[in-house]
Amino acid sequence: QKRGETEDGQYFHGNTTLEVFWTIIPLGIVLYFAVLGARYLVEISAPEPDELVVSVIGSQWNWRFDYPEYGISSAELLLPRSRQTRLELTSIDVIHSFWVPEFRVKQDAVPGMMNPLRITPTESGDFVVRCAELCGTDHAYMVAPVHVMEPAEFEAWIQEETAPPEGEMTLADQI
Repeated sequence: QKRGETEDGQYFHGNTTLEVFWTIIPLGIVLYFAVLGARYLVEISAPEPDELVVSVIGSQWNWRFDYPEYGISSAELLLPRSRQTRLELTSIDVIHSFWVPEFRVKQDAVPGMMNPLRITPTESGDFVVRCAELCGTDHAYMVAPVHVMEPAEFEAWIQEETAPPEGEMTLADQI
């Protein structure tokens, strides 16, 4: 209104062409990124034929890592570099959350459920797995070492852990 005018202003109808464009163009952009993201999600979460399976069991207030393929159980998570690993997370008592900040992933370990998490470590080194879910009085101390090593080192560790103790005869030795 101009100074002194008291009547309603002139009514006008919106621009339909403009409204269609500002709806269709953002919708197209969102759909493009949704398809792109879905394609990459399928690609990175697809199982590889030689993936390592590790059962991760959370309990107040520690982690246990079982390697069912080898019959090994450990308080430390040892992983080969550049090999896909499927972590099968569960919990014995309350909800825990598996979190290695350098891996940039986090997944809950829920009692009675198995939550899979696929990772492929790309750098060797020592890291720490933490619980990111408040799980009780000693929650802050629920940590475990993570060692990402070269594949040859990992195989040597497997051989060392699965070898019979010195002096113990195997069934093959007894025959």
